[in-house]
Parts: sequence; structure tokens; C-alpha cells
Amino acid sequence: MLMALLEVTGKDPVEIAEVVGYSPNNVRHIRRTNPHYVAYVKELREQLTSEVIAKTADLATRFDLEAPEAFETIKDLHKHSEMDTVRLGAAKDILDRAPNAPKIKQHIEGRDSHIILQLGVAQVEGIKEALADVGEREGIELLEGEGYEQVSDSPKRVEVREV
Repeated sequence: MLMALLEVTGKDPVEIAEVVGYSPNNVRHIRRTNPHYVAYVKELREQLTSEVIAKTADLATRFDLEAPEAFETIKDLHKHSEMDTVRLGAAKDILDRAPNAPKIKQHIEGRDSHIILQLGVAQVEGIKEALADVGEREGIELLEGEGYEQVSDSPKRVEVREV
């Protein structure tokens, strides 16, 4: 049933009506009152969900299998490229994907927005040492003051917030 397929793929009653040649009100009426239609839509959704889950699992497996070779390619570019920009880009890719790389999230609530930077405690200590080496007291105070907080029970992760 074309109407059910369109609904499962996210089409609204107006879009469905245009394709199947019914009025939007007729489409809404069928969606609300026809138990066979409702059951069929439910069945299609379950089928689609199962297929998506299977394909996602397959894709994740394929990524897992390709990841080591892809990493070796990036590492090779980082070590052996003759172009500085390629070596720099490869280095950034490696660092961005490192398990201990800082996690950056941006939260937007209405007109307010803030950025959350999650760092390991060792990373924060390293930043503080680097700031101390160049005499940047203000940055150290930010890291030691209200600008950062521990956000989990783990002493290994902290959250830096601009306040």
C-alpha cells in the first residue's frame, strides 16, 4: 500500500494526498480509523527498523574492519608526505580521533549559547603548566576557578565552561 509506505518514510498527510490522489482529510481519516491500515503501518515500521538496525550493524562492522588500514594511511601521510599541509592535516586527524582527545560540545538554549570542552585532568594540568611557562596567570585562574568543574565521578574527566 503506497500510502502506508509514504507515511513510514515520514510524509505528512498533504504530501501523501498529492501522491495517492486523495484529499488530505481523507488521508487523515484513513490513518485514524482503518485498523488494517494502522496494523500495516506498524508492521512496515518494525520491518524498516529491523532492516536499518541490521544495515547499521553491518556498516559498523565494515568501518571496524577498515579502520586499521585507514589509520595506517593517515599515519603514512603524516610521516612521509612531502607537503607540509598534508602532514599537518594528517596530524590533526590523528589527534582529533585519539581516545583522549578533548571533547567539544556547543549548547544553544534560546539566545544563550556556551561551549563545553571536556578534558582529562592530565590535559588540564598540562595546559596550566604551559600557561605558567609563558606567565599567563589569567588562564591559570580560569582553570582553577569557577570556569571549570568536574562533571563525573571519574577524577580523569573535567568540564571547562566559559562563565
